[in-house]
Amino acid sequence: MMNLKNEKILITGGSGFIGTNLIDLLIKYNTDFVNIDKNAPKKNKHFDFWHEINILNTKKLEFKINEYKPTILIHLAGRTDTFGKKLRIMKIIQLERKIYLMLLKINLLLIEL
Repeated sequence: MMNLKNEKILITGGSGFIGTNLIDLLIKYNTDFVNIDKNAPKKNKHFDFWHEINILNTKKLEFKINEYKPTILIHLAGRTDTFGKKLRIMKIIQLERKIYLMLLKINLLLIEL
């Protein structure tokens, strides 16, 4: 695993399957991180790192990013179903663009899985 001692990691969608496994690894290596997700974690030991924020609420998301000042963002949040309406999909695309622009503003390293 890469050296993350001086890094602050913000994860979006960390309560899903991939995020749950990633958080187990980050806890194991005593990494400084937070999980932004509208859904609660699946494991009790993850609750200390969870912040209940829906990334569609860009004001809350931007506030948390500016408050925490991460050096790395791992973006796992997203729709996993295919039942979305066209308008909803366009809103998600616009949100993704906003997130990337926020990241550019604060010069974060983005890791998208």
